[in-house]
Amino acid sequence: MALFTRNSGVRELKDAFGSVLSEVDRLTTEHERLEEAVNGTGLAALRAEDKGWRLISGGVLDTDEIDLDVLREHAADARALRAMNPLVKRGIVVRNANIWRDKINYPDAANEILEDPVNKEQFFGDEAQEELEAAYCTDGQYFLLLDSATKQVRRIPFHEITGIITNPDYDSEIWYYKRTYVRRTTQTSDGETRKDTVSTYYPAVDLPVSKRLKANKIGETPIDHSKAIEHSTVNSSTGWRYGVPDLLGAVYWARAYKEALEADYTLKKALARFAFKLSNQSAKGNRAAAAKLAQPVARSEAGSTVSLGAGQDLQAINKSGSSVDFSASSPLAGMVAAALDIPLSVILTDGSAGGRQGAENALEQPTIDTMNLRRKTHLKSRQRVLEYFGVEGEITWHDLHGDQTHRRLQSIGLAKDMGVLHPEEVRGEVLNALAVVTDKAVDDIPEDYNKQPEVTDGPGEQSPVGPLSDGTNDSRDNPGGPTDA
Repeated sequence: MALFTRNSGVRELKDAFGSVLSEVDRLTTEHERLEEAVNGTGLAALRAEDKGWRLISGGVLDTDEIDLDVLREHAADARALRAMNPLVKRGIVVRNANIWRDKINYPDAANEILEDPVNKEQFFGDEAQEELEAAYCTDGQYFLLLDSATKQVRRIPFHEITGIITNPDYDSEIWYYKRTYVRRTTQTSDGETRKDTVSTYYPAVDLPVSKRLKANKIGETPIDHSKAIEHSTVNSSTGWRYGVPDLLGAVYWARAYKEALEADYTLKKALARFAFKLSNQSAKGNRAAAAKLAQPVARSEAGSTVSLGAGQDLQAINKSGSSVDFSASSPLAGMVAAALDIPLSVILTDGSAGGRQGAENALEQPTIDTMNLRRKTHLKSRQRVLEYFGVEGEITWHDLHGDQTHRRLQSIGLAKDMGVLHPEEVRGEVLNALAVVTDKAVDDIPEDYNKQPEVTDGPGEQSPVGPLSDGTNDSRDNPGGPTDA
């Protein structure tokens, strides 16, 4: 009660309430931060991008490699986004459509392995190839179990790899992989399913026989030398044993883009509820207007006229300062596009979002080059698999090119006219560019191949190849004629 007996009691009361309000604001902010951390949203989710890293100078462990548990956790999030997030799904689909555009040429000795139904489903088939590239994006690696007896390939989920044995002198060189999985056996007598946990060590596919362990067990876990593990990784670094997903950082930006669109949509929806502002000069008129507007609006009233009394005014609400701009969130989507090496205009299917020639032509040379690098990774993995099965011979795969089809044909025709391509090479390149399916051999050249079309100097007449643009308008103004660069 002393607080109210002094002359300064009112001021002290205000100070006390002010301190309480400040504490409430601090607790509210802390509560929001904790809520973001628990729900994986907002800035807390973006900060989570840094988890799993350790200082190169030391710390908890003496390595800067991302922890395996963190990679598994991130892979689970990325796989979910691949199924549900349009940006991630679009990016991976575009990568697959381009990387697997051309056919891989295998040696004839591999035909029996390629045609095996299990191998088609697990590794060599079209759907399997797409899933393997998606695994690079979401997991940063994939694991294959190779059976030397049956010559079959089986994909192993990332979470089933529970341990490794490495070279004592080089920690990044893995010798053995431990696979742990649940074997489910259904009893025919009662229909019950029995679950047993099985663990087995398998050697790496490229582990020399001289380095294989002589023992049959590592601890209590058996070793199976009749099979091997092919482990293919991307985005790894010196001294690292595992790959890093393309989407490692993009997962959080994909969520941020989604939240930004949701916020803009919520604000736009709220603003759409109020189209006009009604003003009155008297309090009584304001109350009457509020009562009228509180009533349900019939559909027939849309577009009708309004009768206003003296001193009343009806004006459309100005929304120019509403801060609703969906395109302003594009930089967030650009982070996802950068992680997948896909132009922003392509991942948003929007030609105005940055593509120099629009979304349909935006896969330019840098993107093509990154996809060719990824092709080499796939190719090396397939080479190791076939070598393990005893198949000799080189696997070839044409490099991707960024030319449009008609430009590609022009380049081939120009090379032919210059005399640097043989007829078989021209035929092969044209079939490849047009994706023509034919049973005829590449050296089965048509009889009239060497017949050159007659070229005249008349207006509009030109070689079938056509003039290649030099950046001027000469090809337009003087079709078929010389160009001046």
